[in-house]
Amino acid sequence: VFFAILGVDRILEPKWLEFQLHNRYTAFEGFYSMEKDSVDVLLLGSSQVFYTISPNELYEKYGIRSYNLGSPGQNLVDSRYILEEALKTQKVDTVVFESLYLIRDIVNIWHEGAHRKAIEPMRFSLTKVRAINEVHRATPVLEPKSFYFRDLYFHSRWSELTMEDFISPYLMGHTQTKGHLPIRMEGAGREYTPLEGETEVNI
Repeated sequence: VFFAILGVDRILEPKWLEFQLHNRYTAFEGFYSMEKDSVDVLLLGSSQVFYTISPNELYEKYGIRSYNLGSPGQNLVDSRYILEEALKTQKVDTVVFESLYLIRDIVNIWHEGAHRKAIEPMRFSLTKVRAINEVHRATPVLEPKSFYFRDLYFHSRWSELTMEDFISPYLMGHTQTKGHLPIRMEGAGREYTPLEGETEVNI
């Protein structure tokens, strides 16, 4: 019964696909499958990192061994625990941290999906438990039990399951882009105005 529940849980849980190309669980399992101490640079943060920095390109051009554990909407709470989890298997030299959420309010219900994309793919550990509790404090709508009993929380997804939900568990651990999602979007290349001056941040 226990293994049956785990199987149903894995099928029902959202796969957090991005543009039908990127499975968040696969990206995280890909990191777990990396050889110990084979990642020198860890990339963390929201979409500014997730969509734009390619570990493959960093290696091909500069010989930098990196992995992108950024995710859409990832904020300080998420990044802090992802870093702790990553350091269990990788002795990185540099952490590139995208700081958008230093100036954005993280106590926002909008971040429910963002927190789940960042935290749920982590393997169960004390680090994940602390992350879940911290996320709950920051975003009360996210109850801890919804992370632990996902088959109950996502049981209504049975009517929208696709083939991806069934084959994703077999694809985990295989990622060609090391966490990065390359995309093309209309409007890219427009001029921007750099943020200038000092911003007070309370952490």
